[in-house]
Parts: sequence; C-alpha cells; structure tokens
Amino acid sequence: MNDGQFYAENIKSEEVNVLFFHNTLPEYRIGWFEALSERVNVEFVFTNEKQNEKDYGFEIEYERAKKLKCTFLPGGKQGIRELKQIIENVEKYDFVELPPIDSIREVIYSAYIIYKCRKKNVNTGYFWEKWDAPIEKQPLMRRIKNLVLRIIPGVIYKQVNVIFSTGKKNREYFISNGVNKNKIVWIPDVSETPECEYSDLRKKYTIPSESKIILYLGRILQQKGVQNLIEAYALLCSDVKDSSYLLIAGDGENLENCKKLAEKLKIKNIKFVGSVRPSIRGNYFSQCDIFVYPVTYFKGWVDVWGLTINEAIQHGKIVIATEAVGSAYELIENGVNGYQIEPDNIEQLKDALMMSLDSKMMEKARSKDKDLRKQFNFEMMAELYIKAIMNQKTDSR
Repeated sequence: MNDGQFYAENIKSEEVNVLFFHNTLPEYRIGWFEALSERVNVEFVFTNEKQNEKDYGFEIEYERAKKLKCTFLPGGKQGIRELKQIIENVEKYDFVELPPIDSIREVIYSAYIIYKCRKKNVNTGYFWEKWDAPIEKQPLMRRIKNLVLRIIPGVIYKQVNVIFSTGKKNREYFISNGVNKNKIVWIPDVSETPECEYSDLRKKYTIPSESKIILYLGRILQQKGVQNLIEAYALLCSDVKDSSYLLIAGDGENLENCKKLAEKLKIKNIKFVGSVRPSIRGNYFSQCDIFVYPVTYFKGWVDVWGLTINEAIQHGKIVIATEAVGSAYELIENGVNGYQIEPDNIEQLKDALMMSLDSKMMEKARSKDKDLRKQFNFEMMAELYIKAIMNQKTDSR
C-alpha cells in the first residue's frame, strides 16, 4: 500500500462530509468528482444544468456520472426553494464548496450559502480559475466586466476559509484582489481523455503514415486563434508542409472563415474534421505529433486554463500554446515539451512549429510529460483538495 492509498483510506474512515456546488457537469470534471467520491462522502449540487450544452456544445453525460450523488437545481424561484432545503441542515457537512461565481444566479446562491455556513460554523471553499488579460489588451467593456467580477464575487469569496488556485496567473489574480495568500491552496487542474475504441485517423482522413500530424482540437472561435495557426502553417517551407498535415478538429462561428483562409493560402495538407465527441477525443491526442492551442487576447479574452493541454500531455505530445492560456505557465517548458509564444505572433508560431518537428524534441517531450502526469492527474487533484479540507477541519477544533 502506498502513502496515497493510506491517506485516502484514513480520510474515508473519518467520514468527512462535503457539499460541493458547481455550475454544471462537464465531461472533463467527472474524473475529479469520481476521485473525490471514492475518498469522502460528497454530494454535488449543480446550479445551471443547461450551461454545459451552451458552453461546450454537448449534453451532460449522465450515464458516466451515475455513480455520483447529484442534484440539479431548476431555474427561478423553484431553484431557490430547493437550495434553501439543501442548506437548511448545513451543519451536517464538514465543508461546503461554493459554485463558480459567473452569473447573477451564482452570486445570489453563493451569498446565501456563505451566510448559512458562517451562522452554523461550517468551513467553506472556492475553486475558480479566473485571471485577466493585461490591461492594455482589454477594450473598455471588458475592463468594466472584469472590474465587476473583481468587486462582486470578491465580496463573497474573500469570506471563505480556503481558495483553491490552479496556477501562477490564477494565484496572482486572487492576491491582487486582496485575498490573503495564506488562504490560497494550490491544486492541479486536470482533464484526462477517457479510454475509447481505437479509430485509425490516418486511414480515416487519408493521411500518409510518414506525415507528422499537427492538431488543433477545440471550438473554432476568433479568440482561439485558429486563423493564426493556418497562417503560420502556410509559412513553413514546402518540404515541411509536404511531410506534415494540419488537422483542425472542432466547430464554431469562425469555421467558415478558417476554411476560406486555407483555400486562399492554397494549403493542400489540411483537414477540417468537424466537432469531435468528448468520449473519442483520445484518438486525436494519441495519434497527433504536435498539439497547438494558439489562443489570442481577442477583445481582452483569455483561456483561464486550457484543459486540452493536459490531454495532449497525457499522451506524451509536444504542445505549443500562447501566453493567453493559463495552463501554458504550468505545463510547458520551452524547448523541452513545447513552446509558449506571444498571442497573435505568427512568426513565433511558425518557428515553434519548425522546432517542434525535430525528432529529438519529441523524445524529450515524452519524458517531461511523463513527469508532469505524476502531479497532474485526477487522484492528485482529489488528494490535495481533501488535504486542504482536513487542515481546515483540524484548525476548527
């Protein structure tokens, strides 16, 4: 028995009870929630069931989540009534996790949860990946929105016992917003591709066996920077383009613009394969050679984490991402397992692609990614979260 197993069994024997609020139930969080459920008694309450389809384009995978104790709150007054019933006997829980405060609904819910927990002396926590683009990259409306998000949620989350931070940019955000750094606990932010039936992508998309596959997988929106990737790929020398394929997996409002750009630049080795079901995305990460996530600061936007980088690393791949991606600061070591580049810098992206196609770098990336997976996995995410809960429980005695 290793130390992790011993620690987990001790926690379970203490019968720790957790009430965990979250906005919705995306596929990529199920593994973490399952790992928590194996270690403590946890009940999940989701405040906005439909947000999953709105944000990610997919319905909740209820079958995969059937082992979890879940409640989905309805909207409106009925949702408030059900929340009150859940919180009425909140003292039976050792710890309550607030939902991400990303709408007026969650602001109201969180304020009520904090009020009841403080009244009953129940410890609370807050997990949020939020951070902002540099101020000079934010247009006026984004600056106003970010200011509101600093003030209103800040009044609430400053009252919790522990704040869970996922990395450098996120931690800086909380500290700059007046959070005591001693309240902040790091946990790894994780996503892993589920096992799936193998499908030969080279055969499916007629890609030669000797060609390197450069992959983008995600929603195709302007802020994602897919057009920059297409332009950078077009700048590669002819022999490199002839021996590689650019695979664009995803759907979104900017897809047609990307297709027109590829046609204009006369790129022949490019495939737009459409939306990929989350359950089979492992096929894409396992069979590519390089994963690129070229997010921009479009309209002051950032990708606060970028879980597709975790998934590429799970499969030992080279990753190229921009400074507008939170996970790039934690998961990419320049020249070892990938490159972190400036947003909208097409020349840098082209150079990173060239350097990443080196076979020696691919070997270094596999070794580095293997080490990263020892920290960035669902079990470690659950262990460190629970450790913070236990520390709060001890301090309360």
